Amino acid sequence: MPKNPHVFTATAHLLLKKAIAAAALATAQEYKDEAIGILKAQMASTKDADVHPYHIFGSQMMSYIGRWVAGEKRSDEFRRIHDELRDSIPNHLRGHPELRKLLSDLKRAELETLIRK
Repeated sequence: MPKNPHVFTATAHLLLKKAIAAAALATAQEYKDEAIGILKAQMASTKDADVHPYHIFGSQMMSYIGRWVAGEKRSDEFRRIHDELRDSIPNHLRGHPELRKLLSDLKRAELETLIRK
């Protein structure tokens, strides 16, 4: 079971949830870094590409940025995550409605953050 990609995805999701709920930034960063390592490894393996690692990466990083990134740096972080996610999605998943919506949400968050500055 440990080799199952769904277990890795669930573990990364849990770690990002723990990062968002953490009481201290240092703890949050440790959880986030571990989770992102897992997700990026899954996203790099296009042979078994599934929508879930991409969706978890984008949606949970939106929440992480909202919780832990200073207001004046948020738009840059939203843009960075948007671009990284967009560039990592394999061709066969590019039209997936959840991922298209997530990319749109990330762009909207970036623009709304810029407007509030």
